[in-house]
Amino acid sequence: MRVGVQFFKSGICVAFLMVLTTNVNAQHEIRSLSTAEVESWMKTRIETHKLEREYRANAEKYDSVVEAYFKARDEYLVKNGWDVQEFKDIESAIYDTITGIDEQESIDEEKKELQSEVDAVNKNEYLTAEQKKEIVDGMYKVFEIRQEMVDATKHNWPAVKPYREKIRVLNDWMAGNISDPPTIE
Repeated sequence: MRVGVQFFKSGICVAFLMVLTTNVNAQHEIRSLSTAEVESWMKTRIETHKLEREYRANAEKYDSVVEAYFKARDEYLVKNGWDVQEFKDIESAIYDTITGIDEQESIDEEKKELQSEVDAVNKNEYLTAEQKKEIVDGMYKVFEIRQEMVDATKHNWPAVKPYREKIRVLNDWMAGNISDPPTIE
């Protein structure tokens, strides 16, 4: 029972569901993104990361390189037509959407195994009928809550999904795992 019983019984499940539910509520406050906004955010994020690299390379010049960078970044954003909070909100919506897309793929894959896991719980001779019902109900509830989180991001899928791989490349580049950022036309 790879997903169901072990996941449901763990304390991680509760924390995971709380985080997902929080993200669901946050998503309802954000309007749908356009592909132009995603593309613009990516281009800007590349430039702000280059700026961050410059500040890190010259860290000895600042009392607090972190504070100096964020001040410069915010100035850069404003200078280039961004509202700082809007930039952060778009970034959050993009990453929540990617998480939703990834989670939907996991849900779809795990649902294929769900019935066999439910059958295994129901066949377990060491559990009472009440325990079996509680575990099975919990397994379905986990999927229901996860699906709610995913559904809250679907309005942004058309704008984010075409850039999903480029955003992964962007993340790899920002992490220093690859030498070049993605190309954005």
